[in-house]
Amino acid sequence: MGIFVRLRCAVGRVLGRALHFRFFHVPRVHDHHNGGGILTAHPTVWFGVGVDIDTYASVTIRENAVISDGVLILRHDHGGGNDRAYHDGPIQPTQPLLIDKGAFIGSRAIILPPVHIVGENAIVGAGAVVVDDVPAGAVAVGNPSRIVKQRK
Repeated sequence: MGIFVRLRCAVGRVLGRALHFRFFHVPRVHDHHNGGGILTAHPTVWFGVGVDIDTYASVTIRENAVISDGVLILRHDHGGGNDRAYHDGPIQPTQPLLIDKGAFIGSRAIILPPVHIVGENAIVGAGAVVVDDVPAGAVAVGNPSRIVKQRK
């Protein structure tokens, strides 16, 4: 995390303890398999409580995006096949993820590694499991997610 995010987190914790209120939510960022990816988030991005981001590959979040409570963003995959256990498979490389300007990711949504982009002003519904790219202005819902509406 950058120095700004760390400072914002520290100030939020101090104020939160003093006033019994959380001012700033900072996502938990993990790179369990040392892929070397980084999280780049614009200062206007709003993170809800309990957001988990795996940075095996880089994740970029642009201006005014909203990442709601409990969202899980994964950037690695195991290559398990029919002949061996899933957990024994090698870690598969994945492409970076871009969450574009004004995108809204609903509570408890999961974004899986095949996804490369959540387009500008796109909406991912609460609880959706996103396995395909979401184009700009689209509304994606369900498990697996599907586009139900295209906004103007």
